[in-house]
Amino acid sequence: MPRNAVRKLLTDHAEYGGWELSRLRRYRDGTRDVWLRRKVLRVVPTL
Repeated sequence: MPRNAVRKLLTDHAEYGGWELSRLRRYRDGTRDVWLRRKVLRVVPTL
């Protein structure tokens, strides 16, 4: 996939899906592996 398309895809996942970038690995040949993980939402109890 082109770099701009991947950037848009990752931005959409982060903004609307509650994901965050966990790891990005770049290889010598220019390819990349991207790991996303769900954001941990801390809930504050109300009294």
